[in-house]
Amino acid sequence: MAPPLMEPSHGEVDIVNLQVRYAPHMPLVLRGLTCTLPGGMKTGIVGRTGSGKSTLVQALFRIIEPAVGHIVIDGVHISKIGLHDLRSRLSIIPQDPTMFEGTREEQSGST
Repeated sequence: MAPPLMEPSHGEVDIVNLQVRYAPHMPLVLRGLTCTLPGGMKTGIVGRTGSGKSTLVQALFRIIEPAVGHIVIDGVHISKIGLHDLRSRLSIIPQDPTMFEGTREEQSGST
């Protein structure tokens, strides 16, 4: 059976007791994170280097799976959503966005 399509109605993200490690023998990188990110709003994740910001994004996009806990978007557990469907409906703005010079044609090499 195919995973359910993710059609966010509000975009509310619930993170419940999220615990993440990069390998079974390694220590936890995130330890019991619980929060709700309201839908329809832009949310900034800030913190010192090594505080788990990138790890949280990797868990949200299911690049890494939690050891404990879960993430729910509009009442749907993200582990039940197909990867392509999930990832195509999420977006992030990195802290250091890359800016390109020139025209689009120059960037593709067809000048």
